[in-house]
Amino acid sequence: PGIPTDERDLVAYVDAQVGDGTLDRVVADGTDHYAHLRTAFEVAFPRLRPGGRYEIRGWSWAHAADAEEPDRPAATNLLVELLALVGSGDDVAREVVVDRDAAVVVRGDRALPSPFRLAQTYRNRGIAIRPVL
Repeated sequence: PGIPTDERDLVAYVDAQVGDGTLDRVVADGTDHYAHLRTAFEVAFPRLRPGGRYEIRGWSWAHAADAEEPDRPAATNLLVELLALVGSGDDVAREVVVDRDAAVVVRGDRALPSPFRLAQTYRNRGIAIRPVL
């Protein structure tokens, strides 16, 4: 079986793989369902060491000329939230670097629980970011 998508099962999976340690790098499949991609980020990102990298490959699938599945939210929605996270300046994420193939989020120094709640971590003037793409 693959990596679990349910948050509780994903936490158990990461704990079994890493124990109390930290990760240097996580690679996520940006073609996964937005909700699963976001859950995986909320579980795994806090387990990265400061300066560690969370890479989302294939995030741009929804913007390709032959893209299908218009009802499936794009990974681009998560990138908007990650930009808000960096812009909030609390040293949760140092930077987001994006090209056509991948987006890389560099972990900051701030301690986070795993899982953490992305929407409760960035500041956006009280306006919720909802997936619209």
